[in-house]
Amino acid sequence: MIEEVQCDIVTAMLNEVRLLLGDEVFHAAVEKVLEAKLRIDWGGQAVYVKKVAIDVHARRRAIRAKYDGTNRRQLQLEFGISRGQFYKDLRSGIDPAVESPISLERRLRRR
Repeated sequence: MIEEVQCDIVTAMLNEVRLLLGDEVFHAAVEKVLEAKLRIDWGGQAVYVKKVAIDVHARRRAIRAKYDGTNRRQLQLEFGISRGQFYKDLRSGIDPAVESPISLERRLRRR
């Protein structure tokens, strides 16, 4: 039977830093101090880690610029987002003083 090894996020991050910098730069003493600080500051919390560091506003502008009313699935694949996130991004650029979400959806369905 294969034994499954559990690794928490702090250990995983420290391992990645060690691999990237090497033992010569990332000394064991520095690692211990950093690990203690991370565990004190973040221990016990539910932390969200984004898949990628993105500029959400730029993605939303790009989606609105590229959306033609028929290419939702293509844009979801291109930006790596769900259907719900797609529509959230699409609606995010609506200025309620200028256009309501209902009028935008109706206008997009007519295309």
